[in-house]
Amino acid sequence: MKLKYAVLGLAVVMGFASAAQASQTDYFWGIDAGYTLPDTGNMKFKNVVIDDGVSMDESGQYSTSGGLALGLYGGVVLNEHHKLSFGYRADSSIQNLEASEEEDNTLSTIHEFYTRYDYLVPITNALDWTVGGTLGYEQAKVGEVLKPKGFLYGAQTGLEYRFTHWLIGTDVAYVKHGMEDGIKNEFGEVNVSFDDELQLMTHIEYRY
Repeated sequence: MKLKYAVLGLAVVMGFASAAQASQTDYFWGIDAGYTLPDTGNMKFKNVVIDDGVSMDESGQYSTSGGLALGLYGGVVLNEHHKLSFGYRADSSIQNLEASEEEDNTLSTIHEFYTRYDYLVPITNALDWTVGGTLGYEQAKVGEVLKPKGFLYGAQTGLEYRFTHWLIGTDVAYVKHGMEDGIKNEFGEVNVSFDDELQLMTHIEYRY
Protein backbone atom coordinates (compact mmCIF):
# COMPACT_ATOMS: atom_id res chain seq x y z
CA MET A 1 0.00 0.00 0.00
CA LYS A 2 2.79 2.45 0.95
CA LEU A 3 4.70 1.57 -2.24
CA LYS A 4 1.59 2.37 -4.30
CA TYR A 5 1.38 5.87 -2.81
CA ALA A 6 5.09 6.49 -3.33
CA VAL A 7 4.95 5.40 -6.98
CA LEU A 8 1.86 7.53 -7.60
CA GLY A 9 3.47 10.61 -6.08
CA LEU A 10 6.70 10.11 -8.04
CA ALA A 11 4.78 9.68 -11.29
CA VAL A 12 2.89 12.93 -10.75
CA VAL A 13 6.08 14.88 -10.00
CA MET A 14 7.98 13.44 -12.97
CA GLY A 15 5.06 14.14 -15.28
CA PHE A 16 4.94 17.77 -14.27
CA ALA A 17 8.71 18.14 -14.49
CA SER A 18 8.67 16.89 -18.07
CA ALA A 19 5.70 19.05 -19.08
CA ALA A 20 7.27 22.17 -17.54
CA GLN A 21 10.08 22.10 -20.11
CA ALA A 22 7.68 22.91 -22.95
CA SER A 23 4.85 24.81 -21.23
CA GLN A 24 3.84 28.23 -20.01
CA THR A 25 4.98 28.20 -16.39
CA ASP A 26 3.95 30.38 -13.43
CA TYR A 27 5.50 29.88 -10.01
CA PHE A 28 3.82 30.72 -6.71
CA TRP A 29 4.01 30.57 -2.93
CA GLY A 30 1.26 30.98 -0.38
CA ILE A 31 -0.16 30.47 3.09
CA ASP A 32 -3.38 28.71 4.01
CA ALA A 33 -5.59 28.50 7.07
CA GLY A 34 -8.70 26.53 7.80
CA TYR A 35 -10.93 24.66 10.18
CA THR A 36 -11.54 20.94 10.64
CA LEU A 37 -15.25 20.32 11.12
CA PRO A 38 -16.35 18.90 14.50
CA ASP A 39 -16.82 15.14 14.81
CA THR A 40 -14.57 14.43 11.81
CA GLY A 41 -11.05 13.03 12.16
CA ASN A 42 -12.11 11.21 15.36
CA MET A 43 -9.50 9.02 17.06
CA LYS A 44 -10.44 5.34 17.26
CA PHE A 45 -8.67 3.22 19.85
CA LYS A 46 -8.39 -0.46 20.64
CA ASN A 47 -7.53 -1.01 24.29
CA VAL A 48 -7.38 -4.62 25.47
CA VAL A 49 -6.31 -4.96 29.13
CA ILE A 50 -5.16 -8.29 30.56
CA ASP A 51 -5.94 -8.66 34.27
CA ASP A 52 -5.23 -11.99 36.00
CA GLY A 53 -5.21 -13.68 32.61
CA VAL A 54 -8.59 -12.24 31.62
CA SER A 55 -8.82 -9.93 28.57
CA MET A 56 -11.10 -6.90 28.86
CA ASP A 57 -11.90 -4.94 25.69
CA GLU A 58 -12.18 -1.18 26.37
CA SER A 59 -12.14 -0.09 22.71
CA GLY A 60 -13.99 2.99 21.48
CA GLN A 61 -13.35 6.42 20.03
CA TYR A 62 -12.83 10.04 21.03
CA SER A 63 -14.72 12.68 19.03
CA THR A 64 -13.18 15.98 17.96
CA SER A 65 -14.74 19.39 18.55
CA GLY A 66 -12.99 20.92 15.54
CA GLY A 67 -9.62 22.64 15.22
CA LEU A 68 -7.44 25.02 13.24
CA ALA A 69 -5.09 24.08 10.40
CA LEU A 70 -2.27 26.40 9.24
CA GLY A 71 0.24 25.88 6.44
CA LEU A 72 2.79 27.08 3.89
CA TYR A 73 3.11 25.90 0.30
CA GLY A 74 4.65 26.63 -3.09
CA GLY A 75 4.49 25.24 -6.59
CA VAL A 76 3.90 25.77 -10.28
CA VAL A 77 0.99 26.34 -12.69
CA LEU A 78 1.35 24.91 -16.20
CA ASN A 79 -0.61 26.24 -19.19
CA GLU A 80 -2.95 28.16 -16.86
CA HIS A 81 -4.85 24.97 -16.00
CA HIS A 82 -2.59 22.49 -14.17
CA LYS A 83 -1.53 23.48 -10.66
CA LEU A 84 0.92 21.44 -8.58
CA SER A 85 1.63 22.38 -4.96
CA PHE A 86 4.07 21.13 -2.32
CA GLY A 87 3.35 22.11 1.26
CA TYR A 88 3.41 21.66 5.02
CA ARG A 89 0.36 21.99 7.27
CA ALA A 90 -0.12 21.80 11.05
CA ASP A 91 -3.57 20.46 11.99
CA SER A 92 -4.56 20.95 15.66
CA SER A 93 -7.90 19.11 15.51
CA ILE A 94 -6.79 16.08 17.56
CA GLN A 95 -5.83 18.40 20.44
CA ASN A 96 -9.57 18.97 20.95
CA LEU A 97 -10.66 15.38 21.50
CA GLU A 98 -13.37 14.86 24.09
CA ALA A 99 -11.31 12.52 26.29
CA SER A 100 -11.37 11.50 29.94
CA GLU A 101 -9.18 13.61 32.25
CA GLU A 102 -8.04 10.47 34.09
CA GLU A 103 -6.31 8.99 31.05
CA ASP A 104 -3.04 9.92 29.40
CA ASN A 105 -4.35 11.47 26.21
CA THR A 106 -1.69 14.11 25.58
CA LEU A 107 -2.12 14.83 21.87
CA SER A 108 0.20 16.70 19.54
CA THR A 109 -0.52 18.62 16.38
CA ILE A 110 -0.73 16.52 13.20
CA HIS A 111 2.22 17.43 10.96
CA GLU A 112 1.33 16.98 7.28
CA PHE A 113 3.69 17.08 4.28
CA TYR A 114 1.83 16.84 0.99
CA THR A 115 1.68 17.16 -2.78
CA ARG A 116 -1.54 18.55 -4.24
CA TYR A 117 -2.83 18.72 -7.81
CA ASP A 118 -5.68 21.01 -8.96
CA TYR A 119 -7.24 21.46 -12.36
CA LEU A 120 -8.29 25.08 -12.94
CA VAL A 121 -11.57 25.64 -14.79
CA PRO A 122 -12.07 29.30 -15.85
CA ILE A 123 -15.39 30.88 -14.89
CA THR A 124 -14.37 34.47 -15.74
CA ASN A 125 -11.02 36.04 -16.63
CA ALA A 126 -10.16 36.30 -12.93
CA LEU A 127 -12.19 33.52 -11.30
CA ASP A 128 -11.42 29.79 -11.48
CA TRP A 129 -13.17 26.71 -10.17
CA THR A 130 -10.60 24.23 -8.83
CA VAL A 131 -10.88 20.47 -8.40
CA GLY A 132 -8.16 17.99 -7.57
CA GLY A 133 -6.51 15.55 -5.18
CA THR A 134 -3.89 15.42 -2.42
CA LEU A 135 -1.28 12.84 -1.42
CA GLY A 136 1.05 13.18 1.55
CA TYR A 137 2.63 11.89 4.74
CA GLU A 138 1.63 12.72 8.33
CA GLN A 139 2.71 12.10 11.90
CA ALA A 140 1.55 12.96 15.42
CA LYS A 141 1.96 11.91 19.05
CA VAL A 142 -0.58 10.35 21.43
CA GLY A 143 0.43 10.17 25.08
CA GLU A 144 4.04 9.39 25.95
CA VAL A 145 4.43 6.23 23.85
CA LEU A 146 2.29 6.17 20.70
CA LYS A 147 3.53 8.04 17.63
CA PRO A 148 1.06 7.38 14.79
CA LYS A 149 2.27 8.08 11.27
CA GLY A 150 1.37 7.14 7.73
CA PHE A 151 0.11 8.34 4.37
CA LEU A 152 -2.83 10.68 3.83
CA TYR A 153 -4.84 11.29 0.69
CA GLY A 154 -7.95 13.18 -0.25
CA ALA A 155 -9.79 15.42 -2.67
CA GLN A 156 -10.72 19.09 -2.74
CA THR A 157 -12.74 21.61 -4.71
CA GLY A 158 -13.09 25.37 -4.45
CA LEU A 159 -12.78 28.81 -6.04
CA GLU A 160 -9.80 31.11 -6.70
CA TYR A 161 -9.90 34.81 -7.59
CA ARG A 162 -6.81 36.35 -9.20
CA PHE A 163 -5.57 39.92 -9.01
CA THR A 164 -2.43 41.02 -10.92
CA HIS A 165 -0.04 38.91 -8.85
CA TRP A 166 -2.01 38.09 -5.74
CA LEU A 167 -4.73 35.46 -5.45
CA ILE A 168 -7.26 34.52 -2.79
CA GLY A 169 -9.14 31.25 -2.66
CA THR A 170 -11.25 28.90 -0.61
CA ASP A 171 -12.01 25.20 -0.81
CA VAL A 172 -13.63 22.23 0.89
CA ALA A 173 -11.31 19.26 1.44
CA TYR A 174 -11.89 15.61 2.30
CA VAL A 175 -8.89 13.98 3.98
CA LYS A 176 -8.41 10.26 4.64
CA HIS A 177 -5.86 9.54 7.38
CA GLY A 178 -3.64 6.49 7.13
CA MET A 179 -1.57 7.10 10.27
CA GLU A 180 -1.78 4.58 13.10
CA ASP A 181 0.34 3.07 15.85
CA GLY A 182 0.10 0.49 18.61
CA ILE A 183 1.89 -1.41 21.36
CA LYS A 184 1.42 -4.91 22.72
CA ASN A 185 2.90 -6.51 25.85
CA GLU A 186 1.99 -8.79 28.75
CA PHE A 187 -0.39 -6.16 30.14
CA GLY A 188 -2.51 -5.84 27.01
CA GLU A 189 -2.70 -4.12 23.64
CA VAL A 190 -3.33 -0.53 22.54
CA ASN A 191 -3.86 0.71 18.96
CA VAL A 192 -4.96 4.11 17.64
CA SER A 193 -6.14 5.22 14.20
CA PHE A 194 -8.09 8.19 12.84
CA ASP A 195 -11.31 8.68 10.90
CA ASP A 196 -11.65 10.70 7.70
CA GLU A 197 -12.13 14.45 8.14
CA LEU A 198 -13.62 17.47 6.36
CA GLN A 199 -11.84 20.82 6.25
CA LEU A 200 -12.87 24.31 5.18
CA MET A 201 -9.74 26.11 3.94
CA THR A 202 -8.81 29.55 2.63
CA HIS A 203 -5.51 30.70 1.14
CA ILE A 204 -3.57 33.74 -0.03
CA GLU A 205 -1.08 33.27 -2.84
CA TYR A 206 1.53 35.26 -4.77
CA ARG A 207 2.35 34.33 -8.38
CA TYR A 208 5.37 35.49 -10.35
